[in-house]
Amino acid sequence: MKNRQYLFLGFLFIILCSNILAQDFTVPRRYSFRRLEDFRRYESDILRCIEYLEQAPVNDLSDNRRRINSFLLEWLTDVPYVQVRINSAVMDLCRENTNFLIIFMGGWVKYSLSHSDDNEIVNGYLAGIESILRVYQRGNGVIEDSRIEGLIVIQRNGKLRDWVLEQL
Repeated sequence: MKNRQYLFLGFLFIILCSNILAQDFTVPRRYSFRRLEDFRRYESDILRCIEYLEQAPVNDLSDNRRRINSFLLEWLTDVPYVQVRINSAVMDLCRENTNFLIIFMGGWVKYSLSHSDDNEIVNGYLAGIESILRVYQRGNGVIEDSRIEGLIVIQRNGKLRDWVLEQL
């Protein structure tokens, strides 16, 4: 239940602050997430959606981006086999670049779908943080953020997993 509350808050946060122009991914029409098969059927679309979000300029705005965010969040809200956890440390990393919240969730989802036998929270969290760092380092419209630059240094020193463990 708490997971849904955080996802709903994340959804509102992203919809209100969405800044990415999405041209290369189009949300499927008439999708439905009712049965387990529905979630499985759209996994490849979810992965393409996440890939696009990681590559797209962070500072553009479009209705298509909002539809992509909604599609991913609707899937994630009720999917029975992936659970993303968001805490204050993640929210702090998303202050300057608001779209990093969906990037974090996408990184976690991508990891979970690729490693279905791994339910360790630390690994999902780490994958989400690494997605944020990749997008930040790519530039592409991001706003400079000393917190994330500090994490890049931590990552270069091989201590990112330790940092993640401290946040959990």
